[in-house]
Amino acid sequence: MKYFLIPFLCTFFSLSVSGQETNVRPKIGLTLSGGGAKGLAHIGILKAIDSAGLKIDYITGTSMGAIIGSLYAAGYSANDIEKLQEKLTGMYYCQIKYHFP
Repeated sequence: MKYFLIPFLCTFFSLSVSGQETNVRPKIGLTLSGGGAKGLAHIGILKAIDSAGLKIDYITGTSMGAIIGSLYAAGYSANDIEKLQEKLTGMYYCQIKYHFP
């Protein structure tokens, strides 16, 4: 009886393991850095992620990256965050003008 039970259990466990789903989507994490105006550059990255159709599972951030990441995690799209940034700062595009003597 003992010699019959071992092959039976091995067959049973191998069938139960092979019946599990193998097409599990990998988890994707996003880390956003800080830096004031540089943190606003994350909006462009979020637009690219949205257009690629990627779903983010984990978001971390520091300083401005944490603010942008928390808005994105709360359900704001990248376009919504950009409109909010334009409304708050009054800037449609960050432009740096150099004045040479």
